[in-house]
Amino acid sequence: MQFRDEYPEFETVDDGTINHFLESSALVVSETVWGKLYELGLFAYTAHRLAVKGFLNQDLDGNTIFNNGENFKSVSSKSAGGLSISYTSQNTSSGNPSDYDLTSTSYGQEYLRLRRLITPIGIIG
Repeated sequence: MQFRDEYPEFETVDDGTINHFLESSALVVSETVWGKLYELGLFAYTAHRLAVKGFLNQDLDGNTIFNNGENFKSVSSKSAGGLSISYTSQNTSSGNPSDYDLTSTSYGQEYLRLRRLITPIGIIG
């Protein structure tokens, strides 16, 4: 299984960047703990980190627009007359402080869903 097989939307991100993020994510996602779900968990966590850093944000010429370390935000409301756009930070915890931003992307939510499958109830992993 390859990262881009699971998440083809990252096709424009170069291999070196993806490999770097996979390697650093592997420090957090333990193959021993995750077992058969290891690659899915690793890929979801990596996709989340890439999305939060802005690797899916592109300008009209296809250049990546990084978020400069700002919290990941989504549009909460739009208006046409007078042009008004409101943003909200999706950084909410699932009860574990280390999960701070995981709910801000669908990739982080997938990681949390998979983690619940491998974590016995009452234990945070």
